[in-house]
Amino acid sequence: MKMLHTQNVGVGVINGQCYKQDRELDWKSWEFKRGEIYLVNLDKNQNLSENKSSIFRGTRPVLVVSNDINNRYSTVIQIVPITSSSKVKIPVHVKLDSSDKMKLTSFACIEQTKCIEKNNMLINGSIIKITELSKKRMCEIDLAIRIQFGLV
Repeated sequence: MKMLHTQNVGVGVINGQCYKQDRELDWKSWEFKRGEIYLVNLDKNQNLSENKSSIFRGTRPVLVVSNDINNRYSTVIQIVPITSSSKVKIPVHVKLDSSDKMKLTSFACIEQTKCIEKNNMLINGSIIKITELSKKRMCEIDLAIRIQFGLV
């Protein structure tokens, strides 16, 4: 996992090590980019009264899929949750592996695409960036998005 702009970060993880900095991060100035993967606590973004649900919860990697103009000017970004649990092979589950700099083989679950507020990208005052996907892998993500939303 990588954390960028460490001079602005409160607490974070870089290459598995925990670091603490003096200044808090201003999430408003952070530029999220399409194709980047971050660690996010999804519990901040949904109704927790559901006892049993297939909706992803907890702290997990998410892929930013909203366009970069939206990501720059909006307070809301669109993300896709990622899981390391085995998934049924369907066209909207995109496999991510070590070639994507993921520690575990994982799946981007396009059917769970959602919007979250940028300030919910913080974990303990830090933005934790894991990696950025290649253009080739993003083409697979784009196809899965088109399939999910009936655009093919």
